[in-house]
Amino acid sequence: ESSPDQALQRIESAQEMLERICGITQDLKWFIQLSDEQQTLSPQAVIEQTVRLAHHRIGHSCSININIKDNPSVQISENHLSQVLINLLFNAAEAKSEDKERVSIEIDAFVEDSNLCVKVNDDGVGIPLDLKDKIFEPFFTANKIEGTGLGLAICHSLIDRAGGTIELEETPVRGSCFVLQIPLLKGPFQIAQPSS
Repeated sequence: ESSPDQALQRIESAQEMLERICGITQDLKWFIQLSDEQQTLSPQAVIEQTVRLAHHRIGHSCSININIKDNPSVQISENHLSQVLINLLFNAAEAKSEDKERVSIEIDAFVEDSNLCVKVNDDGVGIPLDLKDKIFEPFFTANKIEGTGLGLAICHSLIDRAGGTIELEETPVRGSCFVLQIPLLKGPFQIAQPSS
């Protein structure tokens, strides 16, 4: 027979779980409703929401830090931008080295020439530079345990379709740094400022 204290504990635990499920449902609803129009008016909003969505799956193994210097409108759909980021975040989470408890991921966004540059940098095991050209090929995977090898190929395809580029940048220490260059939207929309 359970005591009133145990019953209260179970109710509080159930309430916490319900709140968590509500949060996940809200974030999934946001993801499903993302626009397929070939533009993103606020990359910052998409980056922040995508990180929240990814956090439900990888939050226990990662810490994610976002630094947004510029927030211009760009020529890629919100849907595609979010898909690319989700793939990169999930890959980074799987790159945890055995001597570390968590992977640290940094996302930086700033304007460079006529592109929004988004860097997704992690301190995981890294990718050998001799694989740099192969990682975007369909069905290539450096992870022998799981994965279809389609994640980075899809990222490459979506960014390419938007007229941008995605590359693996060399890092001075171990880890991986993916650099997205996404063309700014031509027209009157390039005025959004990053919110503090």
